[in-house]
Amino acid sequence: MDATRSERAGRFGGLHVWSATVTSVVALALSIINLILLQKDPRLDVSLPAVIRLDNYSGSGLVYIQPALTTSQDTDEVEVVRTLGLELRPAEEDRAVKDPHFIWRELGKWEYGEKSNALDYVVIGDPTPVVISRNQPQRPVALFSARDWIVTSGRYEGTLLVHRSEGEPPKTYRFCVYVSSADAAYLNDPRRSGFQLYRNDHPGTPPDHKGCYVSTATGSNTGTDTP
Repeated sequence: MDATRSERAGRFGGLHVWSATVTSVVALALSIINLILLQKDPRLDVSLPAVIRLDNYSGSGLVYIQPALTTSQDTDEVEVVRTLGLELRPAEEDRAVKDPHFIWRELGKWEYGEKSNALDYVVIGDPTPVVISRNQPQRPVALFSARDWIVTSGRYEGTLLVHRSEGEPPKTYRFCVYVSSADAAYLNDPRRSGFQLYRNDHPGTPPDHKGCYVSTATGSNTGTDTP
């Protein structure tokens, strides 16, 4: 009887030790995997906004765009966007019209103005690198400008370029903009002031330009947006 009990106790003790060893190994493996994941390079996700704004001021074409920069990677590392770029050219090539050359002019933000009861553009500063982390997504308002850009009517093909590490090709995000004859006349009118609002979800978008940014109402914006 005592021998049987001793044998059972030995088996139980061995099973307990084996179980504890397996649990420790699994816990160690999970810790290593978690550490590797936390040290991985974050995956940058870029979403184009539903709204962009076009303007023409003192002979320079202006484009306001506010992309959402996020990372869904479960990591403690941060992503750095060194600079942003913009390309915007007519879909139908016209050799007589030069493609505008845009530069990232400044960083800004939209603030609600109590007096205007609208969103006002406020300059923050010069273009600077944007730091994105898992807990700190960014939505910078980037203002791009192109000198001597005369806006003509028609469809434009656009590309937002997101430059990350030095020497790596930029990530590109394509979109289109449709400018009607009335829109072009408004933007090129030196007597008017303020930007013009364009949306990519406007219900009045012409069938041939579904998904493109189109103006909500020609001449309806005067530099502010009513929420």
